[in-house]
Amino acid sequence: MYETSRHLHSNRLLERFSERLDDLLLKARDHEPHLPPELLDEIAATTGEIMIVLMNFQENRQTDALLHEALTHASNLRQHLRSRQFKDEEITEAFHGLKQEVEQLVRQSRRAA
Repeated sequence: MYETSRHLHSNRLLERFSERLDDLLLKARDHEPHLPPELLDEIAATTGEIMIVLMNFQENRQTDALLHEALTHASNLRQHLRSRQFKDEEITEAFHGLKQEVEQLVRQSRRAA
């Protein structure tokens, strides 16, 4: 019972962050080619929150590789955001990739449930 509840909670969190990623991507596209520091901080914070949820995500053979890829992607993106070593268009592209990975994890998790 606990595992099912935890699984559903993780799915809901990932779905919520996926929606948040959509909002941030739209904002980023509106501000290209130069993203404001406040938006970059918001993207970094959201990426950090996604990393926490992913670390607690119920792993199984189907999601292991994708989960590892999403965590690595999120970690690299957050690190680049915090160090400000990037080009704005690279951030938008990387963030879009992370969003796709999160959505795929949610779909796989729903199928497994």
